[in-house]
Amino acid sequence: MKTLDKTHDTVEAQANDWVVRAQQGLLTDSERRAFKRWRCEDPEHDLAAQRVEAIWASTSDAATLTRTTKSSRLLALKLFLVVALAAAVWGGIHLHDWTVRWQADYTTDLGQTQHVVLSDGSEVWLSSQTALQVLYDPEVRRVRLLRGEAIFHPAPKNAQEPRVFDVEAAGVHSSALGTRYIVGLNNPDSGWVGVLENSVLVTSTQTMDEPLELVKGDSALFDESGISRARLLVEDEASWLKGYLVFKRRPLSEVVDRLNQHRKNTIQILTPALAKRTVSAVFPLADLSEADTLRLLKQELGANSIALPGMAILY
Repeated sequence: MKTLDKTHDTVEAQANDWVVRAQQGLLTDSERRAFKRWRCEDPEHDLAAQRVEAIWASTSDAATLTRTTKSSRLLALKLFLVVALAAAVWGGIHLHDWTVRWQADYTTDLGQTQHVVLSDGSEVWLSSQTALQVLYDPEVRRVRLLRGEAIFHPAPKNAQEPRVFDVEAAGVHSSALGTRYIVGLNNPDSGWVGVLENSVLVTSTQTMDEPLELVKGDSALFDESGISRARLLVEDEASWLKGYLVFKRRPLSEVVDRLNQHRKNTIQILTPALAKRTVSAVFPLADLSEADTLRLLKQELGANSIALPGMAILY
């Protein structure tokens, strides 16, 4: 009989495992009874099972197409795991979105960019799905990047404006030394910075790393472990300001993350091997249509795709 390790498995993961095996006819009689008991133990168990069953029902056509061989059944199972996981985290993502919006002074929606002039004359360009909080005080002109990415062109520090301009993101400060630069967040705990003009001083409040000075063309990655130099093509990272997303030999996982920042229907990658494949492509932001975007990726990689409600799966 199948046993559950409640120390390590979440309710959603348990529900997904039970439902997928049940739908594929892999449960014994005793396991079916155990599944029924598990659903009755807690209302949340039953709700989680219902969510996964709804996902399975919505993708029944795909399941029918993938039942012919052992390898295709494994592909189907991976597909349902991806979709179930996306459904499980959907609520948390939207809760985080409202928290961010409550804190932010400026936000952009999906597919929107915005040019902002701050009270000191500093200019900021916000990319799609970006949130910025302004925290100016008598000592420093600080702004906090809460989500997304933005290009900063600070008003100069001089006798009339002696305060340093500083961008805080995930506990890391990028202070302008007369410059134009871009800062982005991968998630609440990690991100990157790239210099478009002059130089930037990057420091961390979480580690004992020495401050890192970056000059034009330089970039760095940062997370809770510290700051490290990177080899990003900074002009390409900022290409959205000109209406394009430009990628030169970038891992598909990174390409998809950036595309998803600008697309209503997300793209998910089914296999780790495919996620590591490199892509070189240019996507116009004015036309990130489902068919054209997937066609370019499939041509570049020789991959296949399955369309689902709200997303596409690459495999």
